Amino acid sequence: MNKLWKDTTALASMIIFGCIAALAMLAPVITSYRFDEIVDAPLLSSSGAHLLGTDEIGRDIFTRIVFAGRVSLIVGVCSTLIAMAGGVALGLISGYYGGKIDTLISRFLDGLLAFPSIILALAVMAVLGPDIYNAMLAIGIVSIPIFARITRSSVLTLKSREFVEASRSMGAGDARIMFSVILPNCLSPLLVQISLTFASAVLTEAALSFLGLGVQPPTPSWGSMLNAGRSFLSQAPLYSIIAGSAVFLTVLCLNVLGDSLRDLLDPREAKKRA
Repeated sequence: MNKLWKDTTALASMIIFGCIAALAMLAPVITSYRFDEIVDAPLLSSSGAHLLGTDEIGRDIFTRIVFAGRVSLIVGVCSTLIAMAGGVALGLISGYYGGKIDTLISRFLDGLLAFPSIILALAVMAVLGPDIYNAMLAIGIVSIPIFARITRSSVLTLKSREFVEASRSMGAGDARIMFSVILPNCLSPLLVQISLTFASAVLTEAALSFLGLGVQPPTPSWGSMLNAGRSFLSQAPLYSIIAGSAVFLTVLCLNVLGDSLRDLLDPREAKKRA
């Protein structure tokens, strides 16, 4: 862990992401308005009363940005948990039992991977309807194959190791071996993937909201704000720039942290990059 703190790029990313997360979680405390409240005239520029100005109907942009950050982070966390739960379970079963079960699960995952992630998410949203909970589910489903592949690969390597055979000889059942013996030894690559999936989830949620299939008005989202602000770039440039910058910084920080964790947990990757 000390190596991670000594990595200035990773440290800067953690600080920036921590600030974004703090602003999002403390949104009701640090803002003076409700996110759906019309507080002034439309498209006002930055001022003491409105740090980033107002949007096209007179709502405070700063208030909406920080509340949108809360939405994006919640969607990112929940969809990552859905993907991890589904993917890890499928990967453990597939890698541990092998044979026809492995073939069946692998072909199912191949089918999901055959679609670009955003297209698959759009298809799920088209079936379920535009809603924040459906967005979480859609993004989670899209990311399941990645976790499943990583888990399966680790299980195939570990299931014939001595400590697994020792647990089996002591009478441990399949479920206990999979979840108590093998899974803890798969955590390193999964931790890296959690960071990368979180970043992907934030980006996908912004894309869905940009297209009108994610979080629905009046609840703010960085993607929907970016879309709405396109029509007012000359009058209120901060409207779109701040929303786009929030998505960019969040995804960048999470990707940098994922790369740093990969180097920390797998020294071979660091040597390759060097």
